[in-house]
Amino acid sequence: MKDIQKVLNVSLLLVFCCCITACKTPKEIYTVNNKNYKIERYKSKGLFTGIKIQTYDNIKKNLLLPSTKVINNVYLEGTVFSLGLGKHNLSILYPSKQNIDIKLIIKEKDSIVIKAHLQDATIID
Repeated sequence: MKDIQKVLNVSLLLVFCCCITACKTPKEIYTVNNKNYKIERYKSKGLFTGIKIQTYDNIKKNLLLPSTKVINNVYLEGTVFSLGLGKHNLSILYPSKQNIDIKLIIKEKDSIVIKAHLQDATIID
């Protein structure tokens, strides 16, 4: 029974990922560039409002890091999430890296892509 539930969860996640990537229009609404992250906001053609978060090492720019995301005090693993409309607090965490905190406002039919580059944390003896 657990195997069936796991397959259903993975299938649902894959369908959601396909919808997010297929529904966004190629035209960017706006981009926010920060020293450590870039937010691209698109308008979705479909019914879904979602966010995709990609985290990379700051030195090896193409090295993907499997970070933990905290959205409104809920710890999440993965890269694609469905969020309700309104204000959300996002924190991106990874061991030995500096946390990134972002305040997001999700509007109707938003499809948001965040690319974050995590810097090494300062070590204090």
